[in-house]
Amino acid sequence: MEPDEGRHAEIAREMVATGHLLTPRLHGKPYYHKPPAFHWLVAASLSAFGPSALAARLPSLLAGLWTVLITAWWASRAWGAATGRMTALVLSSTTLLMAVARWTMVDMLFTAALTTAFACLGSWLLDPGRRPRTPWPFYLATGVATLVKGPAAIVLAGGLALACVALFGGTATLRRLRIVRGGLLVLAVATPWYLAAWLAEPEYIETFLFTHNLGRYAVAGAVGHQQPWTYYLLALPLALLPWIFYLPDALTERLAGRLTGGRKKADVFAALWAAIVIAFFLPASSRLITYMLPAFAPLAALTAAWLVDRARTNQGLPRRVAFMQMGWTAVTCLLAAIVAVYTALSGDVPLSRCFVLGLAPLATLRLAHRGLRDRDSQATVLAGVLSSAVLVTTAWGLAPGFINSQRSLRPAALELMAAAPADRELLAYKASGHSLAFYSKRPLARDDNPQSVLDKLAQKPTPLLLTKSKYLFELGKFPSHIEIVWTGARGKVLLAEKGGSRTLHRP
Repeated sequence: MEPDEGRHAEIAREMVATGHLLTPRLHGKPYYHKPPAFHWLVAASLSAFGPSALAARLPSLLAGLWTVLITAWWASRAWGAATGRMTALVLSSTTLLMAVARWTMVDMLFTAALTTAFACLGSWLLDPGRRPRTPWPFYLATGVATLVKGPAAIVLAGGLALACVALFGGTATLRRLRIVRGGLLVLAVATPWYLAAWLAEPEYIETFLFTHNLGRYAVAGAVGHQQPWTYYLLALPLALLPWIFYLPDALTERLAGRLTGGRKKADVFAALWAAIVIAFFLPASSRLITYMLPAFAPLAALTAAWLVDRARTNQGLPRRVAFMQMGWTAVTCLLAAIVAVYTALSGDVPLSRCFVLGLAPLATLRLAHRGLRDRDSQATVLAGVLSSAVLVTTAWGLAPGFINSQRSLRPAALELMAAAPADRELLAYKASGHSLAFYSKRPLARDDNPQSVLDKLAQKPTPLLLTKSKYLFELGKFPSHIEIVWTGARGKVLLAEKGGSRTLHRP
């Protein structure tokens, strides 16, 4: 999907093609935004399995699975095996994590590394009987996270460690943390790449650190993703579906110790973990919902611990939770039915699949209704998990044709490879075409000067041009041997030399 998935996949493909692994490059130019750890993994996957969407997404998928497993491991040690299993169920069916684990994006790997660090710290703090001498895994995972997304990992890990020192043992905990040696371990993991990259390309590290970290965080308008402060008020509840309905009661009762006769250290640690992440990213000038993903693991664990304690004490879920779950289940089932009808009429998906995937959500709706009617908490929770499954099967089982028509440039790449030899130059005018370069295995040059583009199109051999139909009038009259060979992806067009004559007008 353009632009993010195409961008990261193309960076990794260029690593494989050129052998330049030290600093990421996009269309032959340095990509200043991120360190290379994620792209190294994607490049390794592409080398092993070929340049496909599945290979490009495999590191994110594995990072998502690891995030679920490491969180469940920590929850098991903190609250017991039943909570660990429930944590895996809750976290793996949270809307945002399900989506990001299927995308070629840095955020899932960063979340996996940071979750590993915080889970290891929590296990070390809360289990003195089996505690190792020092929490080296915490520092090691923090160093890996720094290689994935930058120094924000150090700030977050340091903030959580200091908060734990203040609440769990004071100076004694501080001594046992061995912060100086741990900090050296973080630097030992991350510094070699930062130093090598700075020696090779000083501008890369300086731009990355000051523009794409400090500037993105503190300077309004320095980088994109400028959202109002109210952005997270809407985005977070949607990202936490369906467990957002359970979370307020879970937080209130766990932190008040109502079900367990007192607040547990694990509850406080989980709340600190989530609060540190949210408090760090909330005031940033650049806002994206994926920034909040590292807070989802402790929130899922708290929700799971609350559900297990409710079941253990034979208390059903509050009726409002069952009612909201019923409403959300109805929405997902209605959505699945609409998409099933649409895809059946369009002929994009076999009718049998539309019928099965369109009717299957009815079982989920029945479960949610039973949970509301009979105050059956197990049925309500299962309906929550299955409502997420309905979203997955709808998006990936029924709607991929529609999604591809809006976001994918793979069909354009196939047309491109048929329309021009492999050495033909590829241009983009005011349009992102990263996945076009990825699938066609050729570099892409961005040129936003209309006269320059026209001059290049008049040359022989004629380059190919990706743009949007709304920009065609800016380019005016094309040479007679240029025509549109593909249209799609929300108004994008591919122009190539294909014989005949055609004059393109403003659409």
